Amino acid sequence: MFDVSKMQLEQMIFEVRFEHAFLYWDNSGKIFKEILKGWPTATVETVTTQEAKVIVNIKDDDLTLMFSPKHINFNQSSPSGIKAMGEFADYTLPIITKHLDVNIFSRIGNRYIYMYKVDDVQASVALLQKTGFFSIPADKFAKIGTSLNNPVIKFTAVRDDDIGYTFNMAYVSRNLEIKAPKLVKCDASAFITNGLLVDIDFHTLKQVEGGNVRVQELLKKNKKDIEYFIGELLG
Repeated sequence: MFDVSKMQLEQMIFEVRFEHAFLYWDNSGKIFKEILKGWPTATVETVTTQEAKVIVNIKDDDLTLMFSPKHINFNQSSPSGIKAMGEFADYTLPIITKHLDVNIFSRIGNRYIYMYKVDDVQASVALLQKTGFFSIPADKFAKIGTSLNNPVIKFTAVRDDDIGYTFNMAYVSRNLEIKAPKLVKCDASAFITNGLLVDIDFHTLKQVEGGNVRVQELLKKNKKDIEYFIGELLG
């Protein structure tokens, strides 16, 4: 039985896309003013003709908001939960779409990136083989090579309700590099060096009316569904 609770959520992304919003250049200042009024911990990081970036700190959780004439993106690394992003997105999304005059989303995406600690590449191969997508008979593989070093599974599942899930699972080996003054202590105990990366992207396949989106509810439902899928695939 695969224990989903041992997976580490490393990144959470929520994004909406739309047709070109020409009011981006006229109304960006109004958007910033209204966001900062409700969230004084937010900081306008960069503003260009192509994209604007806002950083907000919510109870020690840093969250990045980026918006442009074609998309609105909320991104959070190592989130402690969905509440911070959900509340901030539910506040700011209507503000941005109002000033950009966006009523229809061409795509809604919600992506979760997990890491699961494994000892080595062979341990990740054993997990991926449980999916049934990744089973090469030993006699056939012997004609190709002696070991498997970069196992990857990637596919998109489409449902009848015009929803898709793109799955990307792969073995990852990495090192953590932190540049900090000698007197500063950094806790890297939670960092996974060798792990199975599980990256799942929920996305809509048809247009969605902007006023119908409740981000926190969607994040909660998608996280529950996605963790169920992971348990079924790797269990």
